[in-house]
Amino acid sequence: MARSFAELIHFSLTRANRLGFCFVEYRGQRVDGRFVNTEAVTLKFWLWIALILAGGWYTLARTKEDMIVRFHDETYFDVVTYFVSNMINVLLVLHLSWHGYFCKDVQLKLLNGVLDIERELVMVLKRQYSYGDIARYIKAFTIWSMLFYMVVIHAVYVIDFWKYDVFIAMYIEVLMLLYGNFCMDLAIIVCCTVQMSLCLYLDSLMNDLRFHRAQFASLYTFVKQIDRIAVLVNYNLSRIYGPFVVLHCSYVLFDSAVLWISYVEALLGMNFDNGEQVTNLMLANYLLWLVNDAKNIMCIAISSSLLQDKVEETALCTRHFDDYRLQNTRAAKQIQKFLLKNLHQKKKFSACGFFDIDNTVIYMVFSSIVTYLVILIQFKQLETDLTQSEGVFNVTSNLTTPGPS
Repeated sequence: MARSFAELIHFSLTRANRLGFCFVEYRGQRVDGRFVNTEAVTLKFWLWIALILAGGWYTLARTKEDMIVRFHDETYFDVVTYFVSNMINVLLVLHLSWHGYFCKDVQLKLLNGVLDIERELVMVLKRQYSYGDIARYIKAFTIWSMLFYMVVIHAVYVIDFWKYDVFIAMYIEVLMLLYGNFCMDLAIIVCCTVQMSLCLYLDSLMNDLRFHRAQFASLYTFVKQIDRIAVLVNYNLSRIYGPFVVLHCSYVLFDSAVLWISYVEALLGMNFDNGEQVTNLMLANYLLWLVNDAKNIMCIAISSSLLQDKVEETALCTRHFDDYRLQNTRAAKQIQKFLLKNLHQKKKFSACGFFDIDNTVIYMVFSSIVTYLVILIQFKQLETDLTQSEGVFNVTSNLTTPGPS
């Protein structure tokens, strides 16, 4: 079981490092180690960028060929939606690596900030933190992602694509798809690990403040740590993971709408395109992707909402901390300064300022999927109507054209 924040995040951070979108690592002993940049970080970054660009170009170039091979047709709607889905996936992976490199100093401040908060609170509270519950959740999410991409989805694609002559070419594209989505899952796991660790620290502070167990000398430290956590959430966490959440939500919205169209069309026999044939295996594949997308959105939204609530509740506890010994003391002045700052300080994990990331994101995403679904169905039906009209026109023209005398 993890005995510190560094041990808790070690596995996820190491895997993110090896996958090329995180360039920090932990060095040193458990009690005094620090998060630092990896060795040869610039060389690794450009190598990964070259690999991602090469893989992305190959994936996008294969779009039209895959549609012809799989469905014996190349409808404009299917080619465009397939291309856009692949393009967003490539952009997300490219963003993760690019942003991870150029914001590595912000990432270091975030992780080392959490590390410093943990160590200072351990000294003040004189007890170690137990990460048992957090470790179990993180382990469950990690195992889910590894089994989902490396075993289940991988097997589904291999079985379904095995019958095609261009299996190797399609398999390489599948590997790129699984790599990109696993990187997204791992980024969410790292983000949630940081958020849940901060929730744990705030919970211990809140309990001591609420039941007046806080020592007079440690109250100033408590207030300082609460303010520090609010800054980490508002600045470092939002700057590192905010842009990723915006892109990931866009990917989930578009991909989920396309998957729902494919699933409903195949299940109900809507037959927008006569040449398209979807196997039962791919129907199961559609459902699995939808479940995984919902899991990712719920994880990031719930952990963000819990952290936001903890920050506000802990700050509220300081307002009710009334002790005659604090009158005209440094602690009293610091609390007053903190409360004044807290009134105007933003304490939410923000997605580049577009929206705050909390429970409302779940409703926003699922309601937006319905909107995307309606729009895409309209476009697909329009293409079908135009195709049928063109076919009728050609038949009519052939019948009315006089033959040779």
